[in-house]
Amino acid sequence: MYFNLGSVSEDLLKDGRQAFENGLSPVGDLSIVDSTTWGLVPRTQPLVAGFDNAPGSRPLQDVGADGLTDEQERTWDLQGSLTYLERIATNIGTGTQAYQLANYDPASDNFLFYLSADYDAQSADILERYKRYNNPQNNSSTDQVGGFPQSATQIP
Repeated sequence: MYFNLGSVSEDLLKDGRQAFENGLSPVGDLSIVDSTTWGLVPRTQPLVAGFDNAPGSRPLQDVGADGLTDEQERTWDLQGSLTYLERIATNIGTGTQAYQLANYDPASDNFLFYLSADYDAQSADILERYKRYNNPQNNSSTDQVGGFPQSATQIP
């Protein structure tokens, strides 16, 4: 038995906006995006379901559903209040493990390949190695390590 569900949207936020990684500028041009409470979204839908192939464009486009790099996530403050990291620092302090983890990856959306040297250094078991495999930021890297592509997909 086969059920065809058609096209399923991955739009997480019910804000009436569609977030497409490949709709972000490959050169960091912010004039083609809108700012929302949650991050950056493209103003127009991309024509192709792929990333720009220019060198250096992938890190600017493959940033996850919020459209922000880790550095932008650390300082994102659209409403004029405290940033996410400032709120954590105020409530529990900067010396805590929670603050350190949030500072490393504020949106908790960074991809990590299951054969990563980071996991090897930790002697991580199989469950630990796949915890970050489905994360969308940098999950389509073109890098190869030891002959293995360090990505989960090549499409946004």
